[in-house]
Amino acid sequence: MYYAFFIERALQDGRVPMDEIEDALIYWVRFSLYTDPFPFVLRKSLGFRLPWRTRLRGLLRGVRRRRQDIRRLRSEAEKEG
Repeated sequence: MYYAFFIERALQDGRVPMDEIEDALIYWVRFSLYTDPFPFVLRKSLGFRLPWRTRLRGLLRGVRRRRQDIRRLRSEAEKEG
């Protein structure tokens, strides 16, 4: 997945600001939750050499965005049907 590749390369490079890495983690969590359960995503996130605070914020924000996606899709489906 693109976001996982970006995170790994950005951490290796060391010049990418941490807020951009956190944004990529948010998107990675959000889109990973479409196919994988949260415990699996959490375990995979431990593979990134991120500070715990950044990882936790990224996980929480990614889950929140995924939940917003679910709510939005449900409301759109109710309007159609």
